[in-house]
Amino acid sequence: MTKVRIVEDVRSSELPVTAIYVRVTAEESVKTDLSLPNQRSRAIELCDARGWPVAKLYQEPKHVGGDLGPEKRPALAELLHDVEEGRVVRVIVRHTDRLWRSTDIQSAILRVFHAHSIELWDHGGQREFKTAGGRFALNVLGAASQLEKEMVGERVREMKRGKAKAGKVGGGPAAFGFTSQLREKRELVARGLSEDDAYRAACEKYPLAKTWYVDDAESKTVVIIFDLYLEKRMGARRISEELNRQGLRRRSGRKWCPVKVGKVINSPAVAGFTSYDEQAYQASLPSKSAPFRQTLFAGTHPAIIPAERWHEAQRLKTEVNAKRVRTKGSPTSRTYPLSGVLRCAQCGSPMTGKSSGHRENAYYVCNRRRYYGPRDGCDGPTILQNWAESTTFKYLDEFLRSPSVMAEILERARRRVRKDSPDLRASVERVRAELVDVEGRQRKWLEKFEQAKDDASAEIVWGRLRELKAKQTSLAEDLAALERSLATISNEPISEKTIARHLASLASGGTSAIKRRTLVESLERRHALRVTLIDPRRLALSLRLDGFAERGDKPIGDRLVVIGTGSGGHKRLKSSSARPVSPDLGKTMLARRIPTVLPPMTRDEALETTKIYSALGLADRLIEERPFRAPHHTISSAALLGGGSNPRPGEISLAHNGVLFLDEVPELSRLAIEAMRQPLEERNVTINRVNGTLRLPASFLLVAAANPCPCGWLGSGVRECTCSQGAIERYQSRLSGPLLDRIDLQVYVQPVPLADLRRYEPAEASSVMRARVVAARERQRKRLAMWGLGCNAEMTTSILRATCKLDDIGERTLAELVARRPSISARGVDRMLKVARTIADLLGQADIDAECLTEASAYNAGHSADELHVPLDRIAN
Repeated sequence: MTKVRIVEDVRSSELPVTAIYVRVTAEESVKTDLSLPNQRSRAIELCDARGWPVAKLYQEPKHVGGDLGPEKRPALAELLHDVEEGRVVRVIVRHTDRLWRSTDIQSAILRVFHAHSIELWDHGGQREFKTAGGRFALNVLGAASQLEKEMVGERVREMKRGKAKAGKVGGGPAAFGFTSQLREKRELVARGLSEDDAYRAACEKYPLAKTWYVDDAESKTVVIIFDLYLEKRMGARRISEELNRQGLRRRSGRKWCPVKVGKVINSPAVAGFTSYDEQAYQASLPSKSAPFRQTLFAGTHPAIIPAERWHEAQRLKTEVNAKRVRTKGSPTSRTYPLSGVLRCAQCGSPMTGKSSGHRENAYYVCNRRRYYGPRDGCDGPTILQNWAESTTFKYLDEFLRSPSVMAEILERARRRVRKDSPDLRASVERVRAELVDVEGRQRKWLEKFEQAKDDASAEIVWGRLRELKAKQTSLAEDLAALERSLATISNEPISEKTIARHLASLASGGTSAIKRRTLVESLERRHALRVTLIDPRRLALSLRLDGFAERGDKPIGDRLVVIGTGSGGHKRLKSSSARPVSPDLGKTMLARRIPTVLPPMTRDEALETTKIYSALGLADRLIEERPFRAPHHTISSAALLGGGSNPRPGEISLAHNGVLFLDEVPELSRLAIEAMRQPLEERNVTINRVNGTLRLPASFLLVAAANPCPCGWLGSGVRECTCSQGAIERYQSRLSGPLLDRIDLQVYVQPVPLADLRRYEPAEASSVMRARVVAARERQRKRLAMWGLGCNAEMTTSILRATCKLDDIGERTLAELVARRPSISARGVDRMLKVARTIADLLGQADIDAECLTEASAYNAGHSADELHVPLDRIAN
């Protein structure tokens, strides 16, 4: 059994770290399942044999060449950064050509290794580079690798040039509008045919291999693109929108976008040409020109578009482009420091800067919007560059000048992590044990694979190895997540002086756009800076706190929200309701008492609520009590949800983190009632306007009350109902099934007799109830900590199954309860289990018993407590 511990972050290890660098060549990338595992396992064996206890894997993505510099190889860039930080002591590679295939790259890497006394090892032993002889040997190997690469490149260039001049298509998939024998075979295999049958069918349809044939469906799309471009004078964006409107899709099945339309227009293949860059060939340089700019040759494949028509499209494109104002290198060109760091509020994609050159203002635009357009991509808002950058750097400057505030936040995070850590240790040990077991089984199956005597047996064993590898990856991800949650910094607090020194090292030292960009890149690399657009006037900025830990400490594993302007992720109980009841039963009084038994607001919740009220000028201090909103039933949908010509928060946002009481809910407008579905499900409300989309927080506890009929006396036994049957049905139909299905607790309440009303009996105090609620919420938080949830209402179906398991008696009870209500939906069953789990938490029970399930079922429409024989004292509590 290996004793080497693989870490995800070198800062989490107090011992020296060995870096294992893994890269595959283009040829090996098709055999990733063999090459990558072999490189990793062999390197780990070497670490184990030499007694190096801690290692980290640096694995490059596919098709990353050894002739690329560190700036284009993410794993190598991370490795060199960790070396410069003094966290790595040695590097292991399969061969030195994994690190470099160019003498220039070799010199740059060895310069860093030598400056930090790094040992270089390959699978054959240690490579000496600190002496003259060692450097000479490595230079010879590097020069040989570069020579091999250049000779292969020359052969490839000669081959491609010869094929292009002969009119033969190059390698790779067929261009859009064409198909091939290999593509037809792959499509037939995907439909369920065997390899042999698919190959025979493909050969019958397309006899010649490595030859392109016209694809009928795709060729029609190509013709439409050129017709729209030449006849209708449509641009690439309008063409993509028109193709999507007609239901046409790309080969991948995705929607069209301007980039892909432009690729079809620029493709010489559709006009029957092949191409090759003769200028680059004469200069013995790799080609960097687009195919439509290269030398064209008559191809042997058929043309979809006449050559004159294709040349006309190129002439038109050149003419249009010449009229555009270029900003690169001009006095109006700009630097956009937040490009790639700023995120769209609508889809979460990175936002980049955009300017037409002659306008005074520049903007940040969502990449998805720029790529697909607002109709087919993202309709998220664009924001002014000046506002976004001034807002962000205002808070960053304050942050860099506030070491005392950072010290307080770090200490607060340390205390919280220490408090939560005991409950996570058992989970970490369990996952580690499972991971060790999977790795052991993997080694046994690998031995069987090596001993397999025929291909059939080897294929079966390899399939089992794939399953174990997938399980190992999943367990490793779970373990990493748990360890991040469990990680703590050292017991010695970080001094304010140390924090100030760290913050000073981050400061850019200037306010120019280029230096601001340098600051953003530094914070993004060292503290995972995120800037999220919430709406056109609000940003949320956050940082990881890991980088503030001194060397040898473990990361805190938390984020600091500098600008907390969103709903944040504080998830609470979604909804509850008292369904149709008779009048004058104290419904409003009961609703107003609910905030007194809810847990006190945390400081983050208080800040969220205060910001909403401050936006409307309704707060002059910090709001520390949960809000209670009770709008009249004549309220409009805009006032309830938010909106207006100048959008502003509605009642559901003012009830954020508190209680929203809707009395006489059937009397509300149907539009307002049904619009509540999305806020109840997602805990936020989205308002769409011509100028953009506004998303407001709306995480509230809904208490809705209604009478059984317009007069209110139906079934009361006190007074006779005077409503017609049609009026009753119309009144009750105002509450639709989908809306009621989103409400957890639904009960009937009967009138209180006068004798009971006049009798005085001391009731349980709200403070006692609150203590019980707080204790139940704490149990939920501990149980759901590994998923990052805070209460039962936030559980998804998968988490519900993991935390709300029933025994045989519970399963039978649930089946009987569901059988009594055949119309109950899957969402209704999940909500019943959540309520049962909450009842068990209130009672301090670890498991859900049959009585909890029966009581939870009583809180559903169509049932009363007496019908299911639930103890009324438990319902009251």
